[in-house]
Amino acid sequence: MKKLLIPLCLLTLVLAGCANNRPSDDNAYQAAVSTATQNETVKFNQTGIWYPNQSKILIRPIFAMPPMLDVNFAVTDKAIYAMEWDGNAKEYNVIYKQDIQDIQQVKYETFGLTKRLFIQSKTSWDGVTTKDIDKAYEYLKTVIPDTARK
Repeated sequence: MKKLLIPLCLLTLVLAGCANNRPSDDNAYQAAVSTATQNETVKFNQTGIWYPNQSKILIRPIFAMPPMLDVNFAVTDKAIYAMEWDGNAKEYNVIYKQDIQDIQQVKYETFGLTKRLFIQSKTSWDGVTTKDIDKAYEYLKTVIPDTARK
């Protein structure tokens, strides 16, 4: 059994490395995002993690982690998008879209090194984190009046 553990771990790492969450060519990437956002003006665009139905950073043991999805997070002049890459169709599937005019509040929280943006719509809260989430928050702060930084 121990002899199988190392090859199995290596195989898992190799297969995980084959997963592609976006086109590798920058022009194809921008075209795919532009298509998914229906050619709206993109203000922020980056891969990140989506936390559906969350309004704050939750600290839990690893076995009780809340649901999260690897996504491409985009903010346009009209809406916020979370998109998953469909490698077979070679396009982004929009899994979350919220029109900016329907956003009630945007909240930014930090906990240690963790930075997360939370978006309140009429029916739910959703969180997202990306490498440069500060930039998305700074833009949203200018277009959504009721924002909070904690």
